[in-house]
Amino acid sequence: MLFNSYEFLALFLPLSFFGYILLSRYVSALTRFWLAALSLIFYASWDPTYLPLLLGSIAINFTFGYILSQQPHRFHQTVRRSILVWSIVINLFVLALFKYANFLLQTIAALTNSEIPDVHVVLPPGISFYTFTQIAYLVDCFRDKVREPHALHYTLFVSFFPHLIAGPILHHSEMMPQFKDRLGHHVDWHLFSIGITTFIIGLFKKTVIADYLAGYVSPIFDGAISNPITFTSAWLACIGYTLQLYYDFSGYSDMAIGLACLFGIRFPQNFNSPLKACSIIEFWRRWHMTLSRFLREYLYIPLGGNKRGEVNRYLNLLITMLLGGLWHGAGWTFVVWGALHGAYLCLNHAWRYGVRRLGVEMKGGSYVTRGISTITTFLAVAIAFVVFRASSLVAARNVLSGLAGMTEGPDLETTISNPMGLFPFALLVLLVITFIMPNSQELMRYTSVLEKAPASISPAWPRWQPNLIWAVVCVFLGVSSVVCVSRTSAFLYFQF
Repeated sequence: MLFNSYEFLALFLPLSFFGYILLSRYVSALTRFWLAALSLIFYASWDPTYLPLLLGSIAINFTFGYILSQQPHRFHQTVRRSILVWSIVINLFVLALFKYANFLLQTIAALTNSEIPDVHVVLPPGISFYTFTQIAYLVDCFRDKVREPHALHYTLFVSFFPHLIAGPILHHSEMMPQFKDRLGHHVDWHLFSIGITTFIIGLFKKTVIADYLAGYVSPIFDGAISNPITFTSAWLACIGYTLQLYYDFSGYSDMAIGLACLFGIRFPQNFNSPLKACSIIEFWRRWHMTLSRFLREYLYIPLGGNKRGEVNRYLNLLITMLLGGLWHGAGWTFVVWGALHGAYLCLNHAWRYGVRRLGVEMKGGSYVTRGISTITTFLAVAIAFVVFRASSLVAARNVLSGLAGMTEGPDLETTISNPMGLFPFALLVLLVITFIMPNSQELMRYTSVLEKAPASISPAWPRWQPNLIWAVVCVFLGVSSVVCVSRTSAFLYFQF
């Protein structure tokens, strides 16, 4: 069941919310049970055979977390550390078994020049996200930062349907106080109105914009598997996919935040106009922010971070981004994409280090300087996304060769089934909108769980208000989105 499906929009979401309202008014103690049960039903709607895996993961990690958090002084620190290590190993083993088994077998077969049959393991929905969420929880239990004695509350924390399948990756300490203080007490109608508007904006981004771009981008990348790609086709595919992924993931993030707001819950911001970034460092502070936070706090810093000199910093950055790339998918294209961003970050930090060594004070710079930096960052990100999107390294090479004008191949008109028409113009309009307009959180003045003040925008932009004008805008966006729901497609991050 997808957020952008008729089943979710017409049945599951209304049932969830109205049931929540009734329970909040009459039997508030059952609201957590209601949401947890519905979240498990939501997960089972994808494939019931994987529900026991999710429940088993929740049970095992709750047990480990209970031991680590409830008995901090009963066991020697070495014993507690051993419990933590083994609990993480179990989580990573299950993740590797389902996500990387075929990849490892194919790699071994290629290296040994032998035939090894695939195990044909289907990736369970959301396994990367709920595994990382629970690893963070276990580490925080070891650090005595959290304590959760209630199995039902923990189940809701892990399985809460707005974030279960594709994030954001949540911290227990951010969510459980909200579940305790807000669920079942009253309905925050102002937050509800923010939530429903944000959800509609996200639905529009996904169904109207991202899926439109996919109709042109996907055939080009599919054609690149066995054919060279022309310069024009390659650049349209490169920029088109960058915008497709941007609006697909931005749309999902808006929908997840909006759904949580309907129940009075504030999620951390997960997407903050990353294509406006002036550097790769800033890009990763804006793109998939909760994953970046996880990689920084639970991988980069434990590796040593930047405390042991510049060389170790660069090595730790490369390791972190390689593993971050592999987290996105079991394939060499994701490894190369992670390596590219690791190299980008090393170059960015080396540049800043060199500037500081020369005694040059780094400031915001002029509009021209910032514009050049933003365009350079965008091009670097877009080129790396070619590898991210390609189905193989051969396909990536064909598109990258086309970008460099090194190949001759079929023209765009013969590569895709849809006529080119206004596609280049649509890309230009979307680029202008992406770089100039405020994002959803800024427009809605949404305050995430991590922030004390709402996002702000220039006074030149209209701010959202719960009034008739915005209601008409929402109806227009909603109707346009629902019309396009008939061509339902999964969110790109669902495959990770």
